[in-house]
Amino acid sequence: MSRGIAWLFIVSLSVAGWVFASPPAVTQNRLACVGHKANARITAHVEGNPASVRVYFRQAGDPCGDYYVDMRPSPEDPSLYSTVLPLVTPDATAVTYQVKVFGAGAKEIDAEPMTALVSDNCTAPPLSPEDFRAAKTIALGLTKETQHAVPCHFKCDGVLSVITASGQLKPNDECRLVLAGKLKPWYLTPTALAIAGVGAGAGVLVLNPSNGPRTPPSPARP
Repeated sequence: MSRGIAWLFIVSLSVAGWVFASPPAVTQNRLACVGHKANARITAHVEGNPASVRVYFRQAGDPCGDYYVDMRPSPEDPSLYSTVLPLVTPDATAVTYQVKVFGAGAKEIDAEPMTALVSDNCTAPPLSPEDFRAAKTIALGLTKETQHAVPCHFKCDGVLSVITASGQLKPNDECRLVLAGKLKPWYLTPTALAIAGVGAGAGVLVLNPSNGPRTPPSPARP
C-alpha cells in the first residue's frame, strides 16, 4: 500500500470515528401556552443515539427544585421524542421546561430553557391516544434526595410512580395520599407557606419594633 493510499485510509477512519462519536443534537418545541385542563405535551428532535432523553420542569420562579419525566421516541420517527407533563393547578402561572439529552459517557446536551404562561384560554393540539395513556402513568423524576414527590403547582392526577434521585422507581405514595384527600400538598402547609413568606420578604425590609418597617442601614455606615 502506497503512502498516499495509507494516509487517505487513516483520514477516512478518523472522520468516520468523529461522526459516530459526535454527541447527539437536540431541538425542542416551544409551547405557546399551558392550559389547566390538558397535559402539556413536549416534543424534541434528537439526532444521534442518546442513552436517555428527559424534560426537566418546574413552576417558574418557585424554589421547589426541578423535576423531570422521561421522553420516548416515536415509532414512526425515531428522532422525534415526546412526553407529557403533569396537569397544572388552578393557581399555576408559568411553566419553565428544558429538554436534556444524555449520551454515551454521561455526556449531557441541553436544549434552550423555555417558559410558557398558564392560561385558561390556551388551545393546543389534541393529545394522541398514546399521550393520554402516558398522562395516566407518569413516573416523576426527582433531582434531590430530600425533594417531595408532589411538584409545586402541579396536580397528582396520573402521577403513579416516582424515580428517586438515586434512580429507584417507587410508587408515588405522597401523591396517592394527596389524591385521597388524606394529605395536603406539602407546599400548601402552614410551615411551607410561612417559610415562603419569610424568603420572599428577606432582604427587603428590616422591622423596627417601635417605628415599623424601615430601610436597612447602608453597609458603609457604622
